[in-house]
Amino acid sequence: MDPEKFRLHSFVKNLEAKRARHTELISVYIPAGSDLNIMISMLQRERGTAENIKSATVKKNVTSALEKIVQKLRANYKQTPPKGVAIFCGNISEDLGSEKFITEMIEPLEPLKIKIYRCEREFILDPLKEQLFSRNVYGLLTMDRSEAAMGFLDGNTIKVTKTFEPMIVGKHRAGGQSAQRFDRIREGQILQYYKELANACRIFIDSSVKGVLIGGPIPTKDNFIAQHLMPLEVERKIIKVVDMSISTEISLKDLVELSKDALRDNELVKEREAVDVFFKRISIGDSKILFGKDQILEALNNRLVKHLLVSENLDSKLMDVLLDLAVKTGSNFDIISRNHSEGEQFYQIGGVGAILKY
Repeated sequence: MDPEKFRLHSFVKNLEAKRARHTELISVYIPAGSDLNIMISMLQRERGTAENIKSATVKKNVTSALEKIVQKLRANYKQTPPKGVAIFCGNISEDLGSEKFITEMIEPLEPLKIKIYRCEREFILDPLKEQLFSRNVYGLLTMDRSEAAMGFLDGNTIKVTKTFEPMIVGKHRAGGQSAQRFDRIREGQILQYYKELANACRIFIDSSVKGVLIGGPIPTKDNFIAQHLMPLEVERKIIKVVDMSISTEISLKDLVELSKDALRDNELVKEREAVDVFFKRISIGDSKILFGKDQILEALNNRLVKHLLVSENLDSKLMDVLLDLAVKTGSNFDIISRNHSEGEQFYQIGGVGAILKY
């Protein structure tokens, strides 16, 4: 996973779990290009409006949250950052009458286009969640005459959306008119199956789908493509056709693996290649490979790390320390998911590794 996307993911995940006893958690989204002073003035007016809240406790919490937001914005910015900023504040204490305020702020991955001021029992996070969706989505289809699987490669995740088990009669070995009639029935069933598959492929028309990968045995997949039953918008997106022997849900992973040359910018492919390099260097006894968090922390502090690998399931505090050191020392780094066998294996050996400069 891209490091910046991972930070946003962790930020959202942390705030998602927060709840208030009353409507008093404030979410503010300041869009790119907006005037920060105008937004601060608006928040100050909202503070005045909050004085009319009947509940003394809720009024105190809301006005305090607004004051904290204004203070944090003034302390950190003289003008709105290029992509805008989102800030969240409120009392999340579960005990009546006690205080446990949090104030969290983040600059988004992409420019914010909307202005939001909301006071609810939970934080408004949908605009940030939308930015977590991958822009490199690929449609996947594996098929033969007995089964098929369809899904998406979204970032570093393969999502199965549909499977097929068509009822197609086997080949008739005897001759004569009966055999010819039998073959016509079979061909009709195959055509109907192809039409069903082609219609299901309409989900790949979506503008978020960058390309389509199709796999299966020769000549089944080739005959299917040659009949031009899929919508033209889908056919134009086909970027790779792969010869494969199986067409189950698991085969979607094989399809991605066999299509690496067409997916150079995909997160999953990049992750697997990074881990492959790491394991290959281990296998040859490369002295520049380092394990263990203490050794790696020491190497980072001494600016010896060329490339850092960390599992996304690593302890969040340790993750933050490692990534911050990598940024400060100019080390390259990859965050590895467990959505593939290489990532799972990397997690099982500790979830943190490094390639040293020398």
